Amino acid sequence: MVKLTTMVSVWLWGGIFVFLFLYFSHRKEIKEAELESIHLCVIFTLCCFVGLPAAVIEIFGLWEDDEEENEGSDRETDEEYSRKRVEELKEMKETIDIILSHFR
Repeated sequence: MVKLTTMVSVWLWGGIFVFLFLYFSHRKEIKEAELESIHLCVIFTLCCFVGLPAAVIEIFGLWEDDEEENEGSDRETDEEYSRKRVEELKEMKETIDIILSHFR
């Protein structure tokens, strides 16, 4: 039982840290997309379900970005990257609103 509790705890902490990382790294885009607290709660819940695999993917994604920068490949400008993330967040907001309308 102790192993199961430890595994679930690591899984949830991984999800919590992924959510915090995503929130603090994309805070400007979240404000531009006008996400409300209910949207953030749903995203937090999804991060907790995804947990450790999301943390591992995020870590490897950071390493890939560092390797691409070192190779001198064409990188999107910060403005294009921000605009793309805002559009993705707005699509996510609409999807969450549709899902929540079934529970209201």
